[in-house]
Formats: sequence, C-alpha cells, structure tokens
Amino acid sequence: MKALLGSQDVRDIVSNGYEEPESDAALNQAQRETLQNTRKKDQKALTIIHQAIDDNNFEKISGATTAYQTWQILENTYKGVDRVKKVRLKKLRACKGAETCENSAWYLDSGASNHMCGSKSMFIELDESVGGDIVFGDATKIPVKGKDPNWIWHLRFGHLNFDGLRLLARKNMVKGLPYVKLPDQLCEGCLHGKQSRKSFPQESSWRARRPLDRKTWVYFVKEKSEVFGMFKRFKALVEKESGYYIKALRSDRGGEFTSNEFKTFCVENGIRRTMTVPFTPQQNGVVERKNRTILNMARSMLKCKKMPKEFWAQAVECAVYLSNRSPTRSLWNKTPQQAWTGRKPSIGHLRVFGCMAYAHIPDQKRSKLDDKSEKYVFVGYDASSKGYKLYNPVTKKTIVSRDVVFDEEASWNWNDEPEDYKFLCFPDEHDEPSDIASPPTSPITPQQSTSSSSASSSEGPRGMRSLQDIYDETEELSQSFNNLTLFCLFADSEPLNFEEASQNDKWKIAMDEEIKAIKKNDTWELSTLPNGKKAVGVKWVFKIKRNEKGEVERYKARLVAKGYSQRKSIDYDEVFAPIARLETIRLLIALAAQNNWEIFQMDAKSAFLNGYLEEEVYLEQSPSYSSKRIKF
Repeated sequence: MKALLGSQDVRDIVSNGYEEPESDAALNQAQRETLQNTRKKDQKALTIIHQAIDDNNFEKISGATTAYQTWQILENTYKGVDRVKKVRLKKLRACKGAETCENSAWYLDSGASNHMCGSKSMFIELDESVGGDIVFGDATKIPVKGKDPNWIWHLRFGHLNFDGLRLLARKNMVKGLPYVKLPDQLCEGCLHGKQSRKSFPQESSWRARRPLDRKTWVYFVKEKSEVFGMFKRFKALVEKESGYYIKALRSDRGGEFTSNEFKTFCVENGIRRTMTVPFTPQQNGVVERKNRTILNMARSMLKCKKMPKEFWAQAVECAVYLSNRSPTRSLWNKTPQQAWTGRKPSIGHLRVFGCMAYAHIPDQKRSKLDDKSEKYVFVGYDASSKGYKLYNPVTKKTIVSRDVVFDEEASWNWNDEPEDYKFLCFPDEHDEPSDIASPPTSPITPQQSTSSSSASSSEGPRGMRSLQDIYDETEELSQSFNNLTLFCLFADSEPLNFEEASQNDKWKIAMDEEIKAIKKNDTWELSTLPNGKKAVGVKWVFKIKRNEKGEVERYKARLVAKGYSQRKSIDYDEVFAPIARLETIRLLIALAAQNNWEIFQMDAKSAFLNGYLEEEVYLEQSPSYSSKRIKF
C-alpha cells in the first residue's frame, strides 16, 4: 500500500495530512490554488485506499473524510496482527530447537499457494533444477534452491486432484509419472475454478461401465445447425477406429438433436434415440457430469495463469486431452485413452497450460544476427502432429512447433496491453496543461521475429466493438478537423461531396468534362417533370487515377444516378451491366496468342451503354449545372 501511494505522489498527504482553514475568504489567489491542489491530492489518496480495501475493512473507514484519518484507523487496526505474527514466528523457531533455528528459518504466508522452508530435510522430494529469486516486501531477495515437484504435475494435468495423480502413479497407468504425495496447501486456481456445494447423499443409479464409454471428444461449432455435420464426422471416426457401430444415442431435446435430418439419419443407420425429459438433465448424468469436469478444469487453468476468457476454446480442448489421460472410477487400472487405443499413454510431454514457451526459429527464416527463438504462450497440444500449439500475444498468431523450451513457472502479463496511439489526441477539459511535454513511455514487449519451423499460422482471438463505439469515434474525428496541423494528413484525398469538389479547380475541370461528354452523346434532354412522376436523384463520384509509380495521372468525376431509390417491377424490370463477358475477352486473347497479334490496352474516357430505353426515366439536374429555365 505504501509503495502504491508513493508511486502516485500522495504518500506525504496520507502520513502528515493537511490543515483545513475555517474560511476561504481570507486567503489570497495563490493560497486558494495551493489549498485546492492539496484537497485534490487528499481525495486521490482516499480513492486509492478505498479501492485497495476489502468489504470487511471498508466499514471501519467509511466514516473517515480525509486520507490521514483513514490511514490512522488502518494502522490502529493492524497493530495487533503484527504482534501475533511475531509471536507465532517465535513459537515456531523455539519448537525446532536452538541449533535448528540458527540454520533454518520459516517465512510464513497464510494466504499463499506456495510456502518456503529453509531446511532441505523437511522435503521428501526436491526438484533442485528450479531456480530464481524470491522478492520480499522490503525489496530484499533470497535464492531458490529447489521446489517440491508435486505441484508441477498437478498443474500439468490441468489441476487434476492429487488422489487421481497418486492413483495414476500407484497403478502405473501412464509412463513417466513419479510418486506424488498429497500437500497440505490449497490451490487458488482450483478454488476459483472448481469450488462447489457439498454433495447430497443419493441412491446409486445405473451407469455404463464398458471401457469405451469414457473416451471424450470435443467439437467447436459457431451455430447449432453445424451439430448434425459434426455428428456424422464423429460417427465415421469412432466406428472406423473401434470396429463397432453406434447402436444408441442419448441426448437432450435441443433443436440440434430433434431436427428432421437428424432423425432421418438415425433411422437410416439403425441408431436408437433416447432423449431426456424436458428440464431433467439428471437422466443424462454421465454427460452432464463430464461437462462439469471439463469446465472446471478449463476454468482452473485459465484462472491459474490469469489468462483472458477468449482462450476458453483452447482451455476446453486441452482439458479434454488431459481428461482422457486421467483416471476414472468406471475403469479399473486404466485411463480412457488406454481403454480406447489399447496402449498405455505417455505423459512426458505434458506442460502447464498458459506457461511461457520459447520456440526455435529455423535458419531459413532469420538472418545471422536475428534471435534464434521467439516468446510464446503454450495453449495446447496439436491433434494432427507431435507438436505444441503456441500463441504469440504480440502478433495474435497461433503456431505449431516441436522445438520448444518451456518456463512453466512464468506466465504472460495480460494486463500490460500495448499503448493505443490514437489518430487524434482528445485532451480532457479538466486536465491542467503542463509546461514540459514528456514523451509517452511504451511498454516493454518481446521482440518480434518470424514463426517457428513447421508452423501453421491462424488468427488468434480478437475483440469486437459495437457500432455505437465506431460512430462515436467517427464523430470525434469529424469534430476535430478544425485543427490546422492535421491538414497534411488529408492531402490529395478524394472529395466526398459536390461542395468539397467545387472548391478545387482540378475537380471543376473534371466535372465540366463529364457534363460535356453527356451532352455530346445526347444522354438526356431537358424537360418539365410531369405530374405523377418521380425524378431519380443524381450524385457526383470522384476518383483520383494514379500510375504504377503512384503519381496522379488525372482527376476523374462521374455523374451517377441514385438507382437504389427505384423498386423492381415498379420502376424497372431488367438490369443491364455495360461490361464484356469474360469468355469474350479470353477468346480474343487466345486468338492474339495463336496468330502472334499485338494487343493494345487503352482507357476509355467515357463509356456509355449502346442501347435505347423503352421507358421514360426522369433525372434530377446536377447542382450548379442545372438550367434556370427548367423546373423539376
């Protein structure tokens, strides 16, 4: 808390407070400004303290009106807690004896997921390959000599309970898993992702116990209409791998399962349908419990590494992969993967979901002095190859690679997003102008380089914005065009309407040429709009034509009709497109190639459809080119 207040430059106002005058009338202008700034700092400090206090302690400080009063209440509240911690530490050292206490000291943290001990003999098994430093509140550091490996396997298996890990090791159901003991600490990720109410006693019901009944697959769909296609893929897969045919299918009464095509398909393939009663998911308890297990695993993995919810699909896919290699009560001494394939699965490749990964960059995609690895986030296992799926938070790309080095203790800081440098700067009217302008500090991000070998890129999760947000930004942009320093950004831009084009002589010449071409081809004749007729509006469209070097060749203006105001079968019957068919162009090119003819390309300045209108069509006159003698 002190560090937070110091970083906001309000530590002095919290410790010393300030004197509130009886009346502001006796103060001069400078004293009033100083008092106003002091009040702002006090309110800022009070806001920071309120945000950092939980609901229980907020009731104690709710009556305080200044930051100094609030800080005094908190200091008096926590004085007793510090005394209790010192007494507990003395008792703990005393029980180990004088000789032990000189060489080993305990550091207590009742709310931490990991605990530290200075005695190596207290550990049954210690992984000394784990290193690093532990930083305390006073900025002191101590080196890490090793870590209990039990927690790393708990994280690698997607927060599988320790009874399941011990069962896997004791029954030798997988390859490469050491014996795991049950720790006495709590896993914060499991509490956030799995905590539920206590179970109620109930009578045992029938459950399928065949070995093939616990293998799990997952398919991701955007719409429920895709379920039928996914089921046909699933049916072909499982029947081909197992050699058995699907005889029965149990599901709820969702529309994706009760469609006519789904029913017809099941009847044609001899699949018996069993559906649950509406609002009675208990009749399909095996599936419902499996969904809950997978969701709990996915939620725990995301919460443990503090990953955003956009990665829920990757977490669910990884949870299904791990659950097929985890023990289940319906299978004895086997995992679902072994029961399905007949081979004992290996787990030596498992890594902690969401940890940091460094993928190797092949020589073909880098120069001699470029980095040989790139930083990624591990998001799962590839189903079609022996590789890991890695996500780059900088480029928003997902790759697959096998040349990876993992740092399972580290995680990406998803709160440090790159600064959004807006096109225009909109200062707050309440902010005070500063005399010295400081440049913006950009956050430290990993260096960008090419993706790893045998990598298949795909788009990562993207955020969505509402239309109202886009409209609001557009309005702010249009209201800020009066800034003269921004005119350079709109050089050589095409006008949006006639009023803008009429202010430029180049566009005036282009519009004059278009009107002359229309009159030369007798496109229209001036007349009076008859009663009962409706005139179609016109609009100017402007375009800058450039050459291959990007230089401006000419300014082009076209007068087009607003055809969207007409309705089919009322205002017109047929539509014509004044373009040549692609087959005709290909025929001409083929003839030229066969006879060694030269092909010349030219650009028609004005093109008109060679045809006569059978209907009468009335158009409005163009602005500034209308005849005063004609009224429409």
